[in-house]
Amino acid sequence: LADYFSAAFKNNCGICDNCINQSQKELTVFEFEELYKKILLLTSKGTIEINSLVKKLQPIKTSHIWQAIQYLEAEELINQEPDGFIQIKP
Repeated sequence: LADYFSAAFKNNCGICDNCINQSQKELTVFEFEELYKKILLLTSKGTIEINSLVKKLQPIKTSHIWQAIQYLEAEELINQEPDGFIQIKP
């Protein structure tokens, strides 16, 4: 709609169907693979606090980061410790 009216600044309003649908998109295979590479790099020296990991992975959507972490944990590729740290399984 903003394009139609030649609006110069397009914010995500979070209200219209387009913005809501955009925020609910699933993580693609390509996005997951890129995210997994970044997680491997950030955990290559040992454990990392999960909130710190999420911050370092931004501007990737937090929901996508959590989807990747949950998948990696379900596939037993990472360990999430009770103290909030994660590590890649050897």
